[in-house]
Amino acid sequence: MSHERWLIFYCLIIGALGWIWLAASGPIAAPWTVVLLFLILALLVESAGFRIPPADPHSLVGIVLLTAALAVGAPFGALVAALSGLIFGVLLPLIYGRPRSFYLMAARPILRSGVRAIAILLGGALAAALLPGRPESLTLLLIYARWAPRSCRCRSRRWARRSTSAWASSTSCLAARRCWPPASRCGGPR
Repeated sequence: MSHERWLIFYCLIIGALGWIWLAASGPIAAPWTVVLLFLILALLVESAGFRIPPADPHSLVGIVLLTAALAVGAPFGALVAALSGLIFGVLLPLIYGRPRSFYLMAARPILRSGVRAIAILLGGALAAALLPGRPESLTLLLIYARWAPRSCRCRSRRWARRSTSAWASSTSCLAARRCWPPASRCGGPR
């Protein structure tokens, strides 16, 4: 088999695992209007992202997905994440004028949506395992926020890990504000 076929096979298998876990996680308790609200918000935020270099996407869609997971539950957040990943993954080649191949139009969006679902469901499972019963929203936020720098595209990952650890261990909002420097240290607007 060629390299491209192995890549397509990998994308379909991992994406399918995410969708299977999402389907096995049980019924979603939220009304479909809430699902559509978070889905539209996620698509709008992701479409406002930018790419530097062209293969490296930057957007704040993770905040919308995290909010959905914390507000209604991990299976709901995983559903929103999977649907937005699938829809925007199919739209990406059309928006950026890339060639329309099976890999870009089907395999990669399925991988993108499945991995997002796995990440949210794994975070929810970790929170449930660490805090039996009904964990509070702030505790869930701290657990999710601890792993956020892993996907951060800051210039200094060591700084991101150090400041996130300090933020997660602090109990006051004021201490959290002192830990984070202005956006200019993270490659943002100056």
